[in-house]
Parts: sequence; structure tokens; C-alpha cells
Amino acid sequence: MLQVEPDSWDPSDARPGLYWRIVEVSAPYNVSASMYWMDFTIYGHVVAPDPSVRRKWIRKVVEALTDAMRINVNDVTELCVEEISATMDADPLTVGQIRLRGTMGLMRSKVSAEVLNNASVSGGVSFTVKVPILNPEGEGGSAD
Repeated sequence: MLQVEPDSWDPSDARPGLYWRIVEVSAPYNVSASMYWMDFTIYGHVVAPDPSVRRKWIRKVVEALTDAMRINVNDVTELCVEEISATMDADPLTVGQIRLRGTMGLMRSKVSAEVLNNASVSGGVSFTVKVPILNPEGEGGSAD
């Protein structure tokens, strides 16, 4: 079993550590009113004292990601895996051995907008939108 909590881990050959870090993020694209897409490059660091144990776990992680091709991220969205590669002998602490490239759809933050009460159209046509309001007694009226 891999350890994935770097604040409390103690990687060993029996329980290696796996740490992910984002190294590249694209500008948002395909932006709509509710969501947008971004590309990510993420490096994975498999940490264990014995290089043969690291190589075994690197292969297992790459195979699992290849099978999945989608990774849940914070129970909010999925990272769609587009490319996975591994460099078995890369430094596990400074470089990372697994390179993952993928795309993620993200929800936009709720944006508040001002209510349009008056509008005018070129040529002199104008109108007022009447918005129902409550008077102090709780009865409906209209704003004129």
C-alpha cells in the first residue's frame, strides 16, 4: 500500500510514499457561463529507499492510471488522462518519476449580476421593467 499524505508519511520499502505536484497549468479555454477547461501537467514522486521497490511501484501506478484514464479530483471533477510517461531512474525527491498530462473541466464560481431595471434602444424607444416589491404590510405592489 502506498502512503499519500506527505505531512504524516514515513516512506519505507514496505510502504512507499507517492506525492503529486502540479508543474504546468494552461490558460482556461472553452469558457462558458458555467464551466471552463484547463490542461495540467503533473509529476508523481514515488519515494522508497530501494530503487527496485520504487521501479515496481512506478510501473503499478502507471498501469493503474492507464487503465483508469480518468481520475477523481476532490469529488468535484475528473482529470481526463491524455498522456502518461515514466522515467524509472529520475530523482524521486527533486524531479519525480511519473509525468501525467491531462485535461480537467472546472465549474465557474457563481457570478452575481445587477438587476436590469431600465433599458433603452437606439432610436428613442425606452421602457421600464416593473419589479414586484413588498410594502411594509407584506402585500405585493409594483415599483414605478
